[in-house]
Amino acid sequence: EEDGSLSIWPTGVSEWATGNGATNIFLTDVPNADEVSITVKMDGKTRNGYEEGGIVFYKDSDNYTAIQRKHAGGNPNINVSTETAGSPSEAGTSDISEETVYFRLDKSGNEINGYYSVDGQDWQLVRTVENAGLGEDFKAGILCTCGSGVTEIRFLDFTVD
Repeated sequence: EEDGSLSIWPTGVSEWATGNGATNIFLTDVPNADEVSITVKMDGKTRNGYEEGGIVFYKDSDNYTAIQRKHAGGNPNINVSTETAGSPSEAGTSDISEETVYFRLDKSGNEINGYYSVDGQDWQLVRTVENAGLGEDFKAGILCTCGSGVTEIRFLDFTVD
């Protein structure tokens, strides 16, 4: 789009456990696999079924960590989801009322902190996880999965530092 945003409609399946096969994952290289931070501004809420949208450190379908809005069958939340060697876990907090949310993932060694913010300045820690399965050969990006393509979500100002 003209404002540099990327609009995506959640479609397909997720990467959760054996649900491998998500298609709306857009990835880029990271400059330093040991110390890296990614951020994004996300406009729009997940509204149907199990839609999810956010940012991710991604090696493959069985080794990733993401922070995302998840509709969760009518129980919207902000979760940090992680999967190492095909073993998934997630935890988080109830979704916020604002349509716009900022997400940040910080990785140092195998430790990853997932944050959200309503203004891009004051960050709230959602969860800290360990993910040795990422190794040194992973990418960073945006994901928007698990839907039937009816909800538009806009991503702006994606950064990798």
